[in-house]
Amino acid sequence: MKAIQFKNATYLKQFMLLILLVLIVPISVSCSEDDTVKEEPKESIIGKWQLIEEVHKDKGEILLTECRKKSTFEFTSDGSYESIYYLDFEDDGEDICDPGIVKLKWKEIGNNTIELTDSNGDKNIGNYLFIDGNLKLITLDDKGNMIEYFKAK
Repeated sequence: MKAIQFKNATYLKQFMLLILLVLIVPISVSCSEDDTVKEEPKESIIGKWQLIEEVHKDKGEILLTECRKKSTFEFTSDGSYESIYYLDFEDDGEDICDPGIVKLKWKEIGNNTIELTDSNGDKNIGNYLFIDGNLKLITLDDKGNMIEYFKAK
């Protein structure tokens, strides 16, 4: 094997600098898994939610019977909202658990605020937040006061 010979010190310095760059640049550019930013999964209102708590401004907390606990609401990515709510009552001594369905359109209007629109074009505003993975949906009146909220898992 023949040794590399340089005519003067300038070429030797340039060659050494090139070797250092070839060795150092890949080391400094590479990063470990600890250096990468891991994006936390974002909680989303989209999905089907099971009612676990209900509070009304005028009535306070509503006792959730087994019937009421069947109530669900669902937000889809196409802007549809469907609530299947169950009401229980007694009829001639018989306990009845009767479902009702509400279908609306919804859209995000910013800062965890949504606008719900019924088939007549009437609109309602709601805020939502997540508490320990559960959704809390708060319906507001036109002055921004809470009318009711639902907590769901």
